[in-house]
Amino acid sequence: MNASSEVSNLEGACPNLVFSVEGMRVSTDSATQIEDGSCAEIVNGKGVEVEGVARDGVLYASEVDLD
Repeated sequence: MNASSEVSNLEGACPNLVFSVEGMRVSTDSATQIEDGSCAEIVNGKGVEVEGVARDGVLYASEVDLD
């Protein structure tokens, strides 16, 4: 599943982040690949495209592309 929008409601510390994109909760961990930047660049208002698997209303990110 893919989601693309601005990050909001950011919580946690790298690499374990939880944030919202397109109204969906997104979860990252140490296995999540960050393209075109680093985990520290994921901030509220940052444009991202997220790829991963959705389970129980959460998108578990395998890759996050930063805009």
